[in-house]
Formats: sequence, structure tokens, C-alpha cells
Amino acid sequence: MSNVKGFLAIAITFDPDSATLHTWCNDAESFNRQLDDTRRRRRAQGVGSRRQLSKLATAAMGVNVVSMHVHRLGVAPSIAAGLAPTERVGIASTPRASAASAADPASRPHESARRATLASPLLDSQARSAWYNVVLNTLRDGAWSSREADVARRRWIASLVGFGLLVTAAGSAGATGRGNDFDSYDWTEVTESAPWAGRAGLEAAAVGKSFFVLGGRSPNPWVAPPNGPLPGDSTLWGDVWRSDDRGASWTEVLATDDSSHWPARAYHEVVTRGRTMFLLGGQNISVVNNPACGWFEPCGPPFFQTSTFFNDVWSSKDGVDWELLTADAPWAGRAGLSAIVFKGELYVMGGSYVDDPAIGGTGERVVLNDVWKSRDGVEWEQLTDAAPWAARAGAAVVEKDGYLYLLGGEFGFVGFPPPYFNDVWRTRDGANWELVTESAGWSPRPGHTCDVLRDSIVCFGGFGQSEDPTDPFAPANPMDVWVSQDGADWVELSGSPWDAADPGAIKYDYDTVVAPAGPGGRGRAIYTFGGDRETFDFFDPTQWLNVDDDVWRFSLPKKGR
Repeated sequence: MSNVKGFLAIAITFDPDSATLHTWCNDAESFNRQLDDTRRRRRAQGVGSRRQLSKLATAAMGVNVVSMHVHRLGVAPSIAAGLAPTERVGIASTPRASAASAADPASRPHESARRATLASPLLDSQARSAWYNVVLNTLRDGAWSSREADVARRRWIASLVGFGLLVTAAGSAGATGRGNDFDSYDWTEVTESAPWAGRAGLEAAAVGKSFFVLGGRSPNPWVAPPNGPLPGDSTLWGDVWRSDDRGASWTEVLATDDSSHWPARAYHEVVTRGRTMFLLGGQNISVVNNPACGWFEPCGPPFFQTSTFFNDVWSSKDGVDWELLTADAPWAGRAGLSAIVFKGELYVMGGSYVDDPAIGGTGERVVLNDVWKSRDGVEWEQLTDAAPWAARAGAAVVEKDGYLYLLGGEFGFVGFPPPYFNDVWRTRDGANWELVTESAGWSPRPGHTCDVLRDSIVCFGGFGQSEDPTDPFAPANPMDVWVSQDGADWVELSGSPWDAADPGAIKYDYDTVVAPAGPGGRGRAIYTFGGDRETFDFFDPTQWLNVDDDVWRFSLPKKGR
């Protein structure tokens, strides 16, 4: 195959959740991963055969479906720049090309492409130009070495022209281009007050059609001097709650009981693989007497915070019956760790141990930048003891396009300037990391979340420290939502998460899952659970109340709303 410089993969698939058609134009490796993901999603949604898929798409869009094409392509440099791996292609609902033009794309194909793209009301001028140039350059510069390849080229061009595809390359539609219009999404409070106590450092998981909330901490009522205040004084939870209606109602399926399953904890991690939940790490929090108070008066704070940091791993399929996989993993016990299922394996990275004096501790806090993985949760392999990203806790991690991304975090709770990060790193194997950006568009923060929705990374929430020296405890949590397709270029959406009116309404140390929006919305949605809105003003008698027990959904609104 002479002059073959790469692969071009085209896949057109239908998302039953949102009744929308999606198309990718990628390298072969990314295409195969996306095809596997699409098959899994179709099975999960009960859409089996390609024929069923085509019928659904035809009914929804009024177009025929080209299921997939993978071709060897002699790519001209101009095309290679426009069709980088993992770029997204959106669909405009223009009429399909006529049979005559499909059979003979040589008859004015450039004009067919121009008409198809210009006819779409969804494309701006830059996007139309970008797509038209891709089609034109492929026709002019593509090098094909066999009659079969030429037939494939003709079919590909005819199909793409017929659908009026839009290449959302960098510099055309942007991270939130019209095919990814997150500004059309809204925030809906699913339940204002769930029966589980308001809590921070909790974890949430989606298994099948059920949501689970697991563990966390609830601040105890404020104690006035001289016996207080008591930073960190909390009730720790080892309970599990389940919802079968997208977070609207909840049932406790497992009560807190350290003797029968995993000990109560917060700032742990729960990840899912298939229908199995894995719970990893975290900390309990206790308040103990200051031993000096028996010898000296005055003795300073009468109480100190002390914690146990866990390195155990548990698994469950139903949230009720838990199996201890290991009580002592080789990684150090830690809280604020980051964990994810990546390429079928469990990954743990970062986090911290030892209670910080800023929150009532007495030692020197240790933050980590090691990375570990395990296939079964029992045996663990250390991939690096010191990743190139700075040691941190409270970082977000996501998987996208074969990469594991790590975003933001902290190496201290308070300080000037605030000891927080807004860098983005990625890896394909957990051992070798590359810096995507040293400073993303969003402000440095910990306690935030990032999720992948509609082929974009969506980040919001987190803790912000007041930089006003006259009011150091003023709420300053970031009131923004940011999206990116590659972790490097970020676009801020309009509006605030949770429809917050001020920084004091923004949460941190909450949790999220991505799941179908259900009857109240369209497509897939990000759900949030609980969270913290406390400041570090321990003498404020109302701060302990600023921990939430609500559930919210970020999704496309239901049609007609």
C-alpha cells in the first residue's frame, strides 16, 4: 500500500438516551475504543443489533445511517492537521445527497459539499469553511492505491456530503461548539433534603439503574469556649443509601456498624467496574483531650483532632454485602486520594495523611504523588513513587480518549497565596505523564469535580479561599463551570453550578455520577450529592450547618419545558 500515511475512521452512531446522532472522525486506535464503548452503551440501553440502531436513528433524525467506515488514507498534511485523533464531528440534519451524486461523486463533488454544509443552520461560517476544506483537500490530495480504496473513497465522500457533517476542529467550533451546546443545559434540584444526613467527603456511585451514597462526615453542633470550638468534630458515617428513581427518594440499605463491614469514614473513594463497587482508603476523625491540660493551666486548646487513615479495599455488588479484599494495601493509608477504573484496572494516586494544624491537627501533613494500580484490588503494583505532578490531595481524575487526566487539587488548606493547583496532566499508563497545561482557564482549587459528558471534560465546584486580608473567612468558592475537549483549551459556560447566587452557595467535597437524565431531562446528566460549604472560621457558631443533603442534576431540559 504505497503512500499510506495513516488511517481515517468514520463512525456514525445513535445515542438512545438523548435521541441524537453522533459521529467520530479519528485515528484507528481511538476509533476502536469508541466503537467498543458504543457497543457497551447500546447493550446497556437495550439496543442490540445495528439494524435496530439504524431504525432508531432514522426515526429520530429522518436520515439513513452509515454505520461505520474505516479506510486506509493517504492523508495530506492539511488534512492531518484538521483531523487530529479524537476530534469530534457533529451532524447537521441536511437532506441526503441524491442517488446520482452518491453514485458519481466526481460530478461536482466540491459543489455538493459546499451546498450540504452551507445549507445547515447549525454551522457557523468558520465551521463550514473548515469542513468544506477537509472535503476538498481529501478529494484533491488523498492518495489511494487500489480500486477498492477508490470505491470506499467515493462511498465515504457521498455519505459525508449527504449528512452535511461538521468537523469541530480546534479553532472552528471550539470546546462548546454548537454540537456541544452546554449553555442549553440547566440545573434541577432533584431533592432538597434526602433522608441521609447532610454530609461532606461522601462518595456516590451508579450501578445499573440505582444510585448509592456511601459514608462521609457530618459536623457536630458548635461548642463555645472554653471547651470549644472543636475543629473537625464530626459524626462519621459507614452507611449506604440507595435510590432507584434518580435520586428523588432514598432507602438505607446498610447502617453504620464498624464491626460488620468497612469502618465509618470520609474523604475515601468509591469506583465502579461493571456492576461492582470498590471502596478504597479515607479517614475517620476523632477529637481527643489535650494531655497537657492535666499539667498546665491554661493549656491551649482542650481538644485535638486525630485521624486514622485507611489503606483497605472493599467490594460489593449491592451495597449490602461487602467483601474485604485487603486490609492493608501496600500504598500508605490516605484521605483525599484520587481513584478511577482505567483500562479495566483500579488506579489510586495522590492524597494525604496526618491531620493538618489548620483543621485542629498536631502533626505535619504529608501529601503524596505516587501512583498504584491493581486488577483485583488485592495485589497492587506501584507505577511510580513520584509522578512529575506536584504532590497533592483533592484532585479530580477522568478517563477520556485512552488517557487518564488529573486536574487541580491542593497541598494545603489555607495560605497566601492559596496552596491550590489548576494544572492538568495526562497519562496512558500511570507511569509516564505529560503536562497538558500548567494553568487551566479555571482558578486553582481543591474539592471540585470533573466528569466526561458529551465528549467533553466538565469541571465545577470546589473550595476558594478569600484573598481579602480584611475578611479572610469570606466565602470565595468559585462560581463557574468550565468545559474542554482536550484538557488544554477551556471555555467557561454561562451560569453558576447549582444556580448559586453567591460563593457561599457553592459546594466542595461533594460527589458526582454521570447517568441518564431520566424523565425530567434529556440525554446523559451529571448528578451531584451533598457537599460542604463551611469556611475555616471555627468561631462562627453557624458554620456546622453548611453541609448539604441535596441532589442536583445538570442536563438538557425536557422538551417543552
